[in-house]
Amino acid sequence: MIYIVSYDISNNNNRVGLNKFLKESGLLPIQKSVFFGELSPKGKETLIKESKNFFNNKKDSLLFISLCSDDFLSFKRVGVNKDLNKLKKQEVDFL
Repeated sequence: MIYIVSYDISNNNNRVGLNKFLKESGLLPIQKSVFFGELSPKGKETLIKESKNFFNNKKDSLLFISLCSDDFLSFKRVGVNKDLNKLKKQEVDFL
């Protein structure tokens, strides 16, 4: 499944650690605290479990939004930053 993963982390060290962890997990940063990528159900659960090491349940949050193929192919980008149009050209398997 394709996911948008977003976080709101109050502690700077934890935020940097989670950012690095998400990149190492194969997710693509598309904004400062927003990542994109494909995760299996087990991969998602593992990512959630391991991500909890980086945030405080009373202050911070982690959000997973699943995307179907139609949603993925219809995104629009305004402004500068990552060229997500390149992702549309890549082969993506939707489970």
